[in-house]
Amino acid sequence: MNLTTNRRMAILLHEGIFGSKGKTGLTLLRYCPTEIVVVIDHQCAG
Repeated sequence: MNLTTNRRMAILLHEGIFGSKGKTGLTLLRYCPTEIVVVIDHQCAG
């Protein structure tokens, strides 16, 4: 998949924000040029 700046992305990151399973998702949040419109993690509501 080609991630260009004219696309939007949703990231499913269950137990990835506070746990050790979210390395790829957190890297996408920090460095991906694509607009991230939602992050879903059942531990971090809101």
